[in-house]
Amino acid sequence: MTNILGWIGMEREKNVLEITKKHTKKVQETVDNLENAFAAYYNNDFAARNTAIKKTTTAERQADVIRRDILDKLSEGILLPPDREDLIHFVKRMDSIADHANASAKLLEFLEEKLPDDIPQKLYEFTKTTLLAVNRLGEAIDNMSVDKKKVLALCTEVELLEQQGDEQKKELMGILFKSNFSAGTVVLLHDLIGSIEATCDRAEDTADVVRVFAVK
Repeated sequence: MTNILGWIGMEREKNVLEITKKHTKKVQETVDNLENAFAAYYNNDFAARNTAIKKTTTAERQADVIRRDILDKLSEGILLPPDREDLIHFVKRMDSIADHANASAKLLEFLEEKLPDDIPQKLYEFTKTTLLAVNRLGEAIDNMSVDKKKVLALCTEVELLEQQGDEQKKELMGILFKSNFSAGTVVLLHDLIGSIEATCDRAEDTADVVRVFAVK
């Protein structure tokens, strides 16, 4: 099979490729807005936080629209079944990043006041790591038809950033379980931390798919 993101064949195939790249950019935008929301929360700017949360949700919904458009076009059978299945798998993995980012934003909205200790800072740092992983993934996709070695190196960076995120999650959980927060706040933060982790995990999962594309 040719490099699935390097098609140069029929016009409709090119169209699917362009829409797929558009979807990737929209997923990156979703996570970027999530990071902005946590930055605002860390800086105690709740108005900016709420604006960024709304932008996160908007970008995620737009990503969903693009995903449906891709799947509709693929249903027309313009690609051979193996290629079509691979691309569907990739698009769904990519879309799950935006889904988890939006879920994180919705949970953040329930934090009505800035928490004590260093949890806000560490949450922000966790989302920065997640955004960096997603952006490295985007770079890998952009280089699919250009430089296979660079693609593989970028996918490895995504994997290392996911491991860094695991350590950040562990540190946050340690702080959380030693805190004197109410039961409701502990549950909310537990779910929020898990949702950010899931966003970062899905970036690594998608990088694994891209790595397979690169070596095929």
